[in-house]
Amino acid sequence: MKKLFVIVLAAIGMVSCMNTDEVIEVKGGDAIAFADVMLDNAVRAAVDPSTTFETIQGFNVWGLMDDVNGVAFEGDEVKRQGEAWTYSPTQYWAPSHTYYFAALSPIGGQWTLNTANGGTLGAGIVNFVNNDGSEDLLYAKAIVTTEADINKQPGAVKLQFQHLLSKVKFTFKSEFPSERQTIKVKDIKMTAAKAGSIDLAVADYTKGWVLTSDQETYSFGDLENTLTINDINGWESAQERLLIPASEDYVYTITFTVELYNGQNLAQTFNETTELTGKALEMGTAYNFVATLSPANLGIYPIQFTVGVDSWVEED
Repeated sequence: MKKLFVIVLAAIGMVSCMNTDEVIEVKGGDAIAFADVMLDNAVRAAVDPSTTFETIQGFNVWGLMDDVNGVAFEGDEVKRQGEAWTYSPTQYWAPSHTYYFAALSPIGGQWTLNTANGGTLGAGIVNFVNNDGSEDLLYAKAIVTTEADINKQPGAVKLQFQHLLSKVKFTFKSEFPSERQTIKVKDIKMTAAKAGSIDLAVADYTKGWVLTSDQETYSFGDLENTLTINDINGWESAQERLLIPASEDYVYTITFTVELYNGQNLAQTFNETTELTGKALEMGTAYNFVATLSPANLGIYPIQFTVGVDSWVEED
């Protein structure tokens, strides 16, 4: 008698974001230099919108048996229930076959999938619209070949999800020498690609995205705290954002407002704009762009004194 076995889908830990420590060049602006450093080198206070194993709640799964004609799953929703992953209707293993699985998360996200070119290498072409940089996009695939004689419940399909987007935040530091001067950085924004597509049905899909010409301005909020004298550790932007990866020739525009205080009084406000290019953002990689604020790169000048002494008036 042929035995039927339920396919249980398991999502195990997310692939950790890589961190970068390369130096980048910024063209334009007012000589405020940006660099990306290891995430652990900055004060960690930003709101992180990316998905982790603890926060992933579900995914859509596609599954082929042997080739494109053997459809086992077709975008079925798999949802988390405690420690289990459940779906309906139940599908069953068959002996001596190879199954090809592909999954996307979150369910009902800002992505659509064209399965016309999907196959055993992957699900197809994903089109993604990045509305505000707060939604992650995850992908996983797995291949399982069943034994000729299935006489016990096979193990769950292991899906190791990877991030298809890049993660970005900002850190600002201060080189102002006086404790009487403090700095607030507000309204940090960055333009980036709003939409793009990636073909997951090719072996080298990680080579990148095809971007549309549309751009969106993503808000990173204000700096978490006020910068004080020689604040070399710096503070982070209130928000991290998830962006569509782009090649090194892509041009990002970064804007932010700097408020310089003398004591409790606002001395000056600077509205800064700079361009970032020559740096490819890669999928699954987290970037921390660091700017150091100083009197020189804000274009302000020190108060100086010249001294003279009156001569004595001589009385006869």
